[in-house]
Amino acid sequence: MLICVMFVCLAGCQFSNALWRRQGHDAVRAKDLQTAEDRFGRAVARNPTDWRAHFHLGLIHLEQDRATEAEQSFERALSVCSDPNYVPAIIDGLAESLARQQRAERLAEVLRDACVRYGTSYDYLRQGRYLARIHDVDGANLAFRKAARFAPGDPVPYLEMADLYESINDRGRAIEALRRAYLTDPADRRAAERLRGYGIVPGPTIALSPEKEPTVVEIEPTDY
Repeated sequence: MLICVMFVCLAGCQFSNALWRRQGHDAVRAKDLQTAEDRFGRAVARNPTDWRAHFHLGLIHLEQDRATEAEQSFERALSVCSDPNYVPAIIDGLAESLARQQRAERLAEVLRDACVRYGTSYDYLRQGRYLARIHDVDGANLAFRKAARFAPGDPVPYLEMADLYESINDRGRAIEALRRAYLTDPADRRAAERLRGYGIVPGPTIALSPEKEPTVVEIEPTDY
């Protein structure tokens, strides 16, 4: 009898949390963040291990520019998350909340820990993006290179590396990164279009390994 009562209570708790979360999502879609915060808050009050509710509270706090509270919600979500598929999104939120607080040391620690613990291309890509935001050019460049190494067919790490060097007006390194992106996936038009913006025609010669400087054709921007 006691087991049945416990099962009914647990089922009721889970149903209530699902209901609070559903109402919270409805409120977010209606752009009623105050109600959304209340509903997700009720969910975590009823069940402190409800990582989904903690996560969405964190997103709401970010939307409200309450970065410290967002950090706390994401930390709680990460500590009790039972689905590894959601961990990258939670770390994204935590990193963003730390970046907004300009807590560079803690941000670097979180990014580094994610790379050590999970070591996916996306973890290094995230690290590069945030290191770029805090103007750690060398660190960001290294992170993007590691991201590229773990995803050899993906041009995105090199495209973001190009963004990094364009942000500091380093034309030569930006072009080198775009060449690498083009070499990685010539069918991806983003690198080709950006190279044309530098007056460089992508083609067979540019598809040589970037370690060997390819021969390129320089053209005037008005010629294409």
